[in-house]
Amino acid sequence: METTQCLEVTKQQLDKSGLFTKTILVEGLGLARPLDQATCTVIINANDVPVSSRKYDCEDLQVLTIAELDDEHDFFIDQCISTMRKEEVAMFRRKEAFVGFDRPCEVTINLQHFENPSGWPLLTNNQKYEKAKQHKQTGVELFKQEKIKCAFRQFSKATKYLLLIDQSIEIPENVNQLLYECHLNLAACQLKFPSAADHVITNCTKALILDNKNVKGHVRRGQAYLSKGDYSSAAQDFNKGLQFNPENKFIKNLLMKAQKGQRAENRQLSSGLSQMFT
Repeated sequence: METTQCLEVTKQQLDKSGLFTKTILVEGLGLARPLDQATCTVIINANDVPVSSRKYDCEDLQVLTIAELDDEHDFFIDQCISTMRKEEVAMFRRKEAFVGFDRPCEVTINLQHFENPSGWPLLTNNQKYEKAKQHKQTGVELFKQEKIKCAFRQFSKATKYLLLIDQSIEIPENVNQLLYECHLNLAACQLKFPSAADHVITNCTKALILDNKNVKGHVRRGQAYLSKGDYSSAAQDFNKGLQFNPENKFIKNLLMKAQKGQRAENRQLSSGLSQMFT
């Protein structure tokens, strides 16, 4: 038997902790594993999984598509299947219980067959751009509904398609604009999780490389610096944001918090130096 771990594109991934443990019951064939949009024939037996349009508690064969649904529990099942090979049987145990359940779920999956999509690596630049736009718009709607993890996954998919665009040939006109919007949207999701501050900074920095005058990029990065206690960097970003939007009261309040933190740091440093020399 073999035990492995898989990471989720949510708070678990941001905290660098595993989403589930996996125990292989029957070894699979070959090396290939299901990709996004793969069509899979499976038998799934699961306990403590929320109700879904899929069936997770039966002995029947069912056909499902990877990355078709965005609810957290469906994403969990997709991530499990994505680690499997043809004819493999495995048991997965989630490390955290779903909302409304008092224990983590266990699921046994028999992946009898799957077919990976044949065309997506050969998509044209325009097709990749259109798919990115679709995922980004879906993410925006999910974010409005406060389904943050689901929105994050959609923005991640959009970013993936944009990064696959071949820059050596003609590219759609607004690729860079859509890419920095996706990075900013990823940062907006990550801001919901205090432990993800470094990832917010990374995504905002990537966005600002594409558009250094973007107010949201400076403000969100400043908020991440503020949460880390890096008041000097936060103040720099808030000041930059105010250059482009000088009357914004929200940014002014954030700048005041950063300046207050700087003053407290300076007092503490002065006190420490005074005691040292005394």
